[in-house]
Amino acid sequence: VRIETPLDNGRVLLVLKDSYANCLIPFLTAGYHKIVVVDPRYFTGDIEVLIGAEGVNEILVLYNAETLAGDTALRGDVGEF
Repeated sequence: VRIETPLDNGRVLLVLKDSYANCLIPFLTAGYHKIVVVDPRYFTGDIEVLIGAEGVNEILVLYNAETLAGDTALRGDVGEF
């Protein structure tokens, strides 16, 4: 999901999140020109390419601790948490 606001402050946020973060996203719009929201459980692209294409300059990881510990989508090549 890509959210664009009328702010012209150059701040572009990538939010890596699970469903628990959905209620917080609207509050972030007050401080960012653009917010890119990704749920790694369903994202099949290359996150580095997305960061470059969207001009992301800040990243927020917003996850339930239990989901974070057990989510295999976040492991990539780094192994277990």
